[in-house]
Amino acid sequence: MHKEGWHTKKGVKLLLCRWQDALPKLQQYDAIFFDTYGEDWSQQRLLHTMLPKLLKKGGVYSFFNGFCPDNIFFQGVACQVVQSELKEIGLESDFLPVDISACFQKKEPPPPAKRIKKESMHAKAAKTTEANKGSPSAEAERQEVASDPKNSKRLKSSPENIPADWDGVKRVYFYDNIYYLPMCTNK
Repeated sequence: MHKEGWHTKKGVKLLLCRWQDALPKLQQYDAIFFDTYGEDWSQQRLLHTMLPKLLKKGGVYSFFNGFCPDNIFFQGVACQVVQSELKEIGLESDFLPVDISACFQKKEPPPPAKRIKKESMHAKAAKTTEANKGSPSAEAERQEVASDPKNSKRLKSSPENIPADWDGVKRVYFYDNIYYLPMCTNK
């Protein structure tokens, strides 16, 4: 962050400590990103209970979505639980699909992830259910992709296609070519 000059940008204040230790210094923010790596669910839930006080009205919250990274079905369930809990505290949330398949191809360096120009899985499911009764929802399509290992839309990581950036990492912690980016708004 310092190398890229974030500490010098207008309106940016870096707190380089554990978030739990920073609580007394925190104010209200336009945006909050929570890096969940190394945190457990109880810590994320604790932060979620504080979001109505920390996030300005109209503010955006996101986090590293590493829930059940090796099982797309359970990841979907976890996302639904988070969405339900955030709704209870006044946050509207969605999980936007981001195509990261380029990250699982041996190239130096791997190209940056690109956002899929499709609707989110929840918006697409709602539209499909409303407009096309009987046609598969986005969730059904997602489960089809997840359940068929030969499906070209799904590229599970394997030793042959892990990029060099992962060299030396004991455990690859994200496995699929679609990452569901949490986008939550304090209404």
